[in-house]
Amino acid sequence: MMLEKMKAVVDMIKDDRIQWFCTIVTPPDESKELIQEIKKYNYTYIHPYQASIQLWDLIMVADHHATYNFNDSIPKVLIDHGVGDSKVIVNSKERYHYARTNVLDKTKKPVYSCIFESSEQHKQEVINDIPALKGCISVVGHIEVDSILSLNKSRSELRNEFGYSDTDIVIFICSSHGDGSLLDSIGHELIEEALMLPNKYKIILASHFLNWQKTKNNEVVRGNSFLKYEGMRVRVLRPKDDFSNGVVVSDICLSDYTSASLFFTFLERPIIFIPFPEGVVSKLSSIWKLYCKAPRVNNVKDLHSIINDLPSYPKEILTRYSSELDSYPGEAKKRIKSELYRLLKLSSQD
Repeated sequence: MMLEKMKAVVDMIKDDRIQWFCTIVTPPDESKELIQEIKKYNYTYIHPYQASIQLWDLIMVADHHATYNFNDSIPKVLIDHGVGDSKVIVNSKERYHYARTNVLDKTKKPVYSCIFESSEQHKQEVINDIPALKGCISVVGHIEVDSILSLNKSRSELRNEFGYSDTDIVIFICSSHGDGSLLDSIGHELIEEALMLPNKYKIILASHFLNWQKTKNNEVVRGNSFLKYEGMRVRVLRPKDDFSNGVVVSDICLSDYTSASLFFTFLERPIIFIPFPEGVVSKLSSIWKLYCKAPRVNNVKDLHSIINDLPSYPKEILTRYSSELDSYPGEAKKRIKSELYRLLKLSSQD
C-alpha cells in the first residue's frame, strides 16, 4: 500500500536527471511479492543493506520507521498516505502521523527534512504542539483528493461503466481493519441489512488492504468472506481495484473510523458512521468532529430510517471539514513537484 502511495508521487516526475531506487524494511525472503511489485513498476530494487550504506540525494517514505538505518545527513521526506491524521497511538492521545516518537529523534530533533501536509490549519496545530517541526512541514494539498475531484467531472460516464442507472443509489461501505472496524464487528450483518433496502440501492464494499493479506498461519483472508455477497447489487473492491472510481460513482458513504470516508466531504455526499471504538481516533481530528454531527448506525436496524432521513442531512458540515482537511484542492501536483526539486536542489524543468 505504501508503494502505491509513493508511486503516485513518482509518476508525476518526468526528469532524466532523477533516478528512483526502492528498498524494503523486511528481509527479502519475507518480501518476495513486494519486490516483484517494485520491479513491475520499473524501479530499481536495492537490497536493504546496500541501501543503508549509500549516500542518497533524497529518501522518500510513506510511513514511519523506515529511515533510521540511513545516514543522518541525507534529506528525508515523509509523504502523506491518508487524509485527516486522525488515528492515535495505543494508550496515547498523540496522533500517529506527528507523534513525537515518530517525528523526533533521540536528541529531540526532527527526523524528516520535510513532511507533506494537506492542511494549513493542521500544520499550525502541529507546530504549536511541537515547535521543533517549524520549517519541516510543507502544505502541498492532497494527491488523492485532487484525483477524486478530477474523476468526478466524468461521474456520469463512470456510473455507466459500472452499470448504474440514473435512478440507482450507490452506498459505498468502507472499513478500516482490526478490532472495532466495520468489517470485523458488524460487517456481515450490515451488508445483509443494506440488501433489504429497495432494489435501487446498490452497494460497493471497500475494505482495508490488510484484510486481503495472507496470514502466516494460512487463516482465511478476511476480505474473502465478503465475496459471497457479490452479484447484481454488490461489488467488492479488491486491493488492485481503483478505489477512487468507487468513491466517485457512489451517492452515500457508510463507514467506520477509516479516513477513506473523508473523501466524501469533498464531493459533498452524505457520510453515515458506525460507532467508533474508544481511544482509536483523536477527538481533535476532523473525522471526530464530523462523527459527532453525522448520522450514526448504533444498531443495524437503524439503517433504513437513517437512509430515509438523508434529505435532511446537514451538508454544511461536509463543506466545513473539507476546507479544514485540504487547503489547496487541485494544486497537489504542482506543490509536491516544487518541494521535491527544492529538496533535491534541482531547477524544475516545467
